[in-house]
Amino acid sequence: MAEVEREAIRLTQGSMEAMIHPGRGALISSLMWAGRECLHRLPENIASSERPRCGIPVMFPYYGNPGGGVLKLKGREYPAGLHGFLHSFPWTVEDLKVNQAILRMDSDEELAGRYPYAFHARMTITLTDEGLISTVEITNDSSEVMPCDLGMHPFFLIEDYDALTLVAHPERMEDTATGIPLDHLKKASVLAQGCFLSHCPMIAVEDPLRNQRMELRLEKGYRNLMVWSGDAHRFLVLEPLTGPLDGINQKQAGLNLAPRASAKMTWSLRLSRLKPETAADCPKGTK
Repeated sequence: MAEVEREAIRLTQGSMEAMIHPGRGALISSLMWAGRECLHRLPENIASSERPRCGIPVMFPYYGNPGGGVLKLKGREYPAGLHGFLHSFPWTVEDLKVNQAILRMDSDEELAGRYPYAFHARMTITLTDEGLISTVEITNDSSEVMPCDLGMHPFFLIEDYDALTLVAHPERMEDTATGIPLDHLKKASVLAQGCFLSHCPMIAVEDPLRNQRMELRLEKGYRNLMVWSGDAHRFLVLEPLTGPLDGINQKQAGLNLAPRASAKMTWSLRLSRLKPETAADCPKGTK
């Protein structure tokens, strides 16, 4: 069985290790590969009740900031903070294996005051020998069509954005703040409000300073990617997204679930070395 440590779940598979906090919005707070941390971590933030600003938080029923700070649904306006509310809602553990956790949450009356639909979600996190697979299934438990979007917000550790090589082939790329089309991942856009990549099935990031290649794939249900960094010397965020920004308010949500219907979204991460490592390159305590 997986190991439970102070309300956190520890998963292992080969050289991979992950820490997950069900009561903290199913936050993946740590992802280790061969003894090295892959995620930007803020221990004080993880231990608080504030919106997660590290690890891999979930974003639902929207991501980003909705227009005017509200969701417009059923003829009403509902206050809407950044990146939805599931990132701070407690999940429960349904099943545990050494390398896999299945978590679940059910909406309640408090959430109904922020989003007027009953729903539940199930998240399956599986470690592989070289990365992870993350699947979220959303089910509409209400009697009406439920517009929504799902996103994930992984903060990957980097040392210097300028040292990275990013490869992606979206149908369209634009500056998130201005909507201006781009022909490449412009650094100024990434470091501001990000670059939005439409219909982008994969992005690869080569980081010679960490001797690491990351390949993030949208396996099922996700269509778009956001590439953003709030600190060019600390982290790079690669966000799988189901639809456009502010999709609910623009009547363009990526998911419109019929009553009792479900949608399942999966993304994967694969890690590899750019060159073979010697013992001197490895973190202390690893081989």
